[in-house]
Amino acid sequence: MKKYMSNLERLIKQEDITVDPLGLWSGGGTGQYLLQNFEGFEVPTQSPDSNLSFLLKNVENINNGKVVEVGVFGGYVSLNLAKALKDKNTNVYSIDIWENQTMDNGNMTYKGEVSQEYLDDAKHWFKHMRINFENIVKELEYENLEIIQKPSLIAVNDFKDNEIDLIFIDSDHSTEHVYNELDSWLPKIKPNGVIIGDDFNDNRVRAAIEKFAKDRSLTFEVDSGRCWKVIK
Repeated sequence: MKKYMSNLERLIKQEDITVDPLGLWSGGGTGQYLLQNFEGFEVPTQSPDSNLSFLLKNVENINNGKVVEVGVFGGYVSLNLAKALKDKNTNVYSIDIWENQTMDNGNMTYKGEVSQEYLDDAKHWFKHMRINFENIVKELEYENLEIIQKPSLIAVNDFKDNEIDLIFIDSDHSTEHVYNELDSWLPKIKPNGVIIGDDFNDNRVRAAIEKFAKDRSLTFEVDSGRCWKVIK
């Protein structure tokens, strides 16, 4: 894994950025390596393009603003948001822990207990994913994109109340964490600003959104069964 991921570091031009830059959804590249070497690995069933399409519709009218993505993974969504907003004086903030994974991360443990060996490999994988993302940002000269390597609930303190136009949340999927993210980030959203997230079909995520909306007397909508939106 370490040798394979080290070879993945590269500079990428705009035309080389595809829906699946790491070969995860197609099973090629990194996905093929994981399928062959890690028991229980499954190629994800959803392309990030479905989320991106929904997000781009919701940022069309944002000017002179701030957009946040929490849970960046390989950076595909952040890169495309930065591209769409770079001529609209709007900054994109990409927040993720990447290699700072822990055993209690809701995305690491939902299929069962995670061994230290698996965790070590995952940390190495996410480290090189971050390095690759940073290289792409430099190559494309996206000066309106800032990478923040911090946990979501710590990074939220880097922002003032009522200054974010839109946030896309796709990090730790445990019910408690999703609820706490919504609770922590809501004050940072401008009036009539939007919180969008992925994986409404995950029972843990759905439970958090439904409880949060009920507790705050907010309404939410769901797009294509997965992408959800809460308007402040």
